[in-house]
Amino acid sequence: MLFLWINTSVAIEYVPQREEDLPQPAVNIIYQDSKIVEVLVDEWKDTVLLDGERRQFSYQQGYNYNKKQGFSRTVNPDGSIYHEKYSVDYSLMVSKEEMMTAFEIFKSHPKVIKILNEETLPISLYGGFSYKDEKIDEPCYKGNRCVHIMASSSANSLVIHSIVKLNDKTVPYPVFDMEHLKRGKK
Repeated sequence: MLFLWINTSVAIEYVPQREEDLPQPAVNIIYQDSKIVEVLVDEWKDTVLLDGERRQFSYQQGYNYNKKQGFSRTVNPDGSIYHEKYSVDYSLMVSKEEMMTAFEIFKSHPKVIKILNEETLPISLYGGFSYKDEKIDEPCYKGNRCVHIMASSSANSLVIHSIVKLNDKTVPYPVFDMEHLKRGKK
């Protein structure tokens, strides 16, 4: 959760309030032209019995922005890939770095800024949960890395709720709850 101070005479500024509310940092991030290409969200080691032999593997989960798919990998001790699977259905929690990017995208959107500026008390930001649209022509259809971002204050449990699309750094649903209802979804 982040703490956001609103003052209409200066830019929106926030400072960490509770670091433990943020997702874990990425295990690894691959950049190309200062854009994230791939984020490795989780990695662990395990020894398994394979063909009667004990083998140690590393297991990795992450998201590839170019492929617009999540992945699951099994990696040999020498670093070579033993097995790899990509899927648009793999939906992982975002990394801390992606969450911080989502907060920046969120608080720079004109509709969001307007609503945040109406609040007189300090604002906390939170979110990071995945969101998927149901129809292929919608902006957060399968494969897109879209996340919920919410803002609250001590007087207002939900100042604004938006959906941020990390793939193209947009806010397809700046006022999600109202737009969601208008589209006829529950």
